Amino acid sequence: MLAVAKQMNIFGGEDEPVQAKRGPLGVFQQARFDYDYRKSDSSEKRCATCQRIYGIKFRSGRVVYKCRCIGISHSAASDIRLRSVCRHWEGEKK
Repeated sequence: MLAVAKQMNIFGGEDEPVQAKRGPLGVFQQARFDYDYRKSDSSEKRCATCQRIYGIKFRSGRVVYKCRCIGISHSAASDIRLRSVCRHWEGEKK
């Protein structure tokens, strides 16, 4: 059972604890949810082997990976991990 801390009001009485509300998802978080973006179970079917991925290399040597399905921006919100996969995965063309 989860313990709930008591919340006191400014007059010394007890108030019911308030649950925090989650706002709507952002554009990229909603795209990840819609495309079922998750950690891959397979070593062959991953974002690292998908055609829709590309990397952006910075002067510092850091590389961030983006996916054309999720969307492209200059924000870290659109970065993806190479070990993940979504349902729009495409392997190499033959």
